[in-house]
Amino acid sequence: MAGWCSRERLPTSSRAATRSPRRTCASTCPDARRQREVPAGSVDCGTIRVPVDWSRPGGDRIDVAVARRRADDQAHRVGTLFYLPGGPGGSGVSAILGGIPLSADLTARFDVVSYDPRGVGRSHPIQCDANLVNANVNTIPFDPSDPSVYRNLVAFNAKLGADCREHTGPLLDHVGMVDVARDLDALRAALGEDRISLYGLSYGTFTGQMYAENFPQHIRALALDGVIDHSQRGTAYQPNWAHLAGQLRMLADQPAVSGARQGIGHTAVELADDPGVSFCSDWRTDFAPVWRRPSTGT
Repeated sequence: MAGWCSRERLPTSSRAATRSPRRTCASTCPDARRQREVPAGSVDCGTIRVPVDWSRPGGDRIDVAVARRRADDQAHRVGTLFYLPGGPGGSGVSAILGGIPLSADLTARFDVVSYDPRGVGRSHPIQCDANLVNANVNTIPFDPSDPSVYRNLVAFNAKLGADCREHTGPLLDHVGMVDVARDLDALRAALGEDRISLYGLSYGTFTGQMYAENFPQHIRALALDGVIDHSQRGTAYQPNWAHLAGQLRMLADQPAVSGARQGIGHTAVELADDPGVSFCSDWRTDFAPVWRRPSTGT
């Protein structure tokens, strides 16, 4: 990216945060395993340094990881499109490196930019004790009629929160969507763009809403796909868990997915360590026949 400084290592803990002025730094992309959808040499990677606490801009800072896929047709470039990753916990940098499934019309005329939100992936990830995380007492579906279930969940969350704060430091108190929106606007300014287009997917729609509330003057266009209503309380989503549980039970009863039952009940870490569990190396190739020929029900 034009104007970026020399590469720096991303901090691995809160103790590594610095008080140097905000700046963007270019670097070699950390993952060379790009999909065929991404033309060779078309992606830039780097970081932008932002305050841990935006109310104290002169305080500690962290580096937020960024990636940009340059428009194929630079002569007719429209501007910059920010891809807002879902999750929470999705990596926008990995999405860029893997080839975001956007239309050729968009990738031809827009630079597509994304990022790992603060606290995620390459952007000072939140750190917690793995054993404690894997001891999660949450259940699906959640039974609101059982007071003990709720009390146990509150106690577990309090214990986990304290552990994560001890391992992560002060950043844990500043990973909200308004903080992320401010990081995005700092990135917009660093790119020299007055107005940007944004595409938010799933939880990324929350980010888009926060950016629109705080920086409407810098929006050229905003598309929200699979919108999260952030005005709703968490209990409003409880019916979704019951629906999900029913869908999973129905899926498990299908003979065609019997092979997917292996490892049910294990954590992701346990599955990764199990030599009997294999993972698809290229899901696009494996699922290509499905996309080309939808199921006929047979």
